[in-house]
Amino acid sequence: MISLFLTGCSRSEGTVVLGKDTPLVKRHDALTERDIKENQIAILPSGMRLDVEEESYNKDSMVYKVKTADGKEGWIFFDGYMEFTDSHS
Repeated sequence: MISLFLTGCSRSEGTVVLGKDTPLVKRHDALTERDIKENQIAILPSGMRLDVEEESYNKDSMVYKVKTADGKEGWIFFDGYMEFTDSHS
């Protein structure tokens, strides 16, 4: 399922809308549940729209550097509940 969303797509520009509550973390290499909790900046609510600034592949998943409307920056991990658009809003 992940490959359907990501094949041939670069998300380094655009926006993502979250389909469920999602942790925002400081490090893109925070792979374990413990790493995520230790590096968590915030829990972003479902429906939030974020600017995608960068993308990276980590072990088994894509991660996206994002910026919130209030200026928080960090990384989110791809899940099937995200919706991507091609332009910033």
